[in-house]
Amino acid sequence: MPPPRRQRTHYLTGSLFLLEARLHEEERNGTTRAALHARNALGVGHYDADRFAEAVAVLEPVVEECRQVLGGTDPDTLVAVGNLAMAYIALERWEQGLGLLAENVAARERAFGEVDPLTMTARHAQATAFQMAGRLPEALATFSTVAAQRSRVLGPAHPDALASRVGLALARADSGDPAAAVPGLASALQDAEQSVGPHTVSTVTIRIHLADCHTELGNLDDAVDGLARAAADCETVLGAGAPLVLTLQREASALQTAQLRQERDAVRPAGAASEATGR
Repeated sequence: MPPPRRQRTHYLTGSLFLLEARLHEEERNGTTRAALHARNALGVGHYDADRFAEAVAVLEPVVEECRQVLGGTDPDTLVAVGNLAMAYIALERWEQGLGLLAENVAARERAFGEVDPLTMTARHAQATAFQMAGRLPEALATFSTVAAQRSRVLGPAHPDALASRVGLALARADSGDPAAAVPGLASALQDAEQSVGPHTVSTVTIRIHLADCHTELGNLDDAVDGLARAAADCETVLGAGAPLVLTLQREASALQTAQLRQERDAVRPAGAASEATGR
């Protein structure tokens, strides 16, 4: 049997705490945006280090202060709320996280419009959270919406559009239909190679996902080729001996061995097994 696909976790881009030209502007209670930014950044740092409980402990009071000082619709407040929501999701506090994300998407739509980049970022995060929570029909519907919006507004090869297109394809795979994921991943891979180049982490990641889907489908030729190419491209990015490079090389080798075994079994004469055992 083919190995299971590697676990995928996608997070909201949490470091986009918008400072603009108001970095040192002091608000009515003496709290500065710079101070709020620093505390948000600390929470995001905990989050990026997988210290999710610590991230929540930092971000909860940051969100409350942002709401009091900046207002509930300020871009900085809305980004901090998004960060907190995804920290809840990472802790599998699904009800809190998904509820906060729904509020966040609605607030951004009211403040900025349905296809503003800030709104689409929140919608992508919401789709990701649905996927992580196992609510795959909702993930598929939300990824479909945001992938179409980002492709139309930003262009299909924009990094954000590519992220949503890949998210949609992976949601299809997670829903038990890797065959439906393959065309979307192949198209995204082609656009990524042309827009950001083949030797980038984002392009290599798409190639790995595509190879994983081929593995699930039993398309071992395509899977081996994809993993071998991913390993070579990843080596260019990370260097020889990097853990991911070695993992991909081992997986490609294991699949190639499985492929050769299948080919031998396919051409083995009838009765060869019984003759070999003397039966």
